[in-house]
Amino acid sequence: MKKLWIVLVLVVLVVVGMITIFFLVLFPIKNRQFIKSIANKYDLEFSLVLSVINIESGWDEKAKSSSGALGLMQILPSTAKEVANKIGIIDFDVEDLYDKKTNIEIGCYYLNYLLDVFNGSEVLALCAYNAGPNKVQEWLDNEKYSDGKTIIKIPYRETENYVKKAKLNKKIYNFILQL
Repeated sequence: MKKLWIVLVLVVLVVVGMITIFFLVLFPIKNRQFIKSIANKYDLEFSLVLSVINIESGWDEKAKSSSGALGLMQILPSTAKEVANKIGIIDFDVEDLYDKKTNIEIGCYYLNYLLDVFNGSEVLALCAYNAGPNKVQEWLDNEKYSDGKTIIKIPYRETENYVKKAKLNKKIYNFILQL
């Protein structure tokens, strides 16, 4: 009976280990202290920032999208230039978006800005991060998609999937951070 318990405990430990490795591969947390400090600086949930990075670039600092968004948080150069100017990054160059610290600083500022614009609505901010704030405002102004305050139907499937994935990723990161 004692051997059976030992085998059972070992099996449980192996399964838990495999699940942990699975989560850490699909949901890594790199540069933890730096990202957490920038998230705190811009009053963002750490898990939300991790979720956006994971979805946007899969943690690839050199990622470039078909729309021209760059780096970990996939920021468009035009947005980055505006934000860099606002937060006092002197001599900003688009190539700076491949620097993880610059990219995360700009991305977190922008995400916080979107949350402010949309009165703290994470769903609207995520929609805007994906489709652009002007597009989200159009949706809010259209009775077909909104009640005037919230989005009832996200008209872009890509954005709808993005928001669902971001919310799920955030829950998973919250779970991982509890371990």
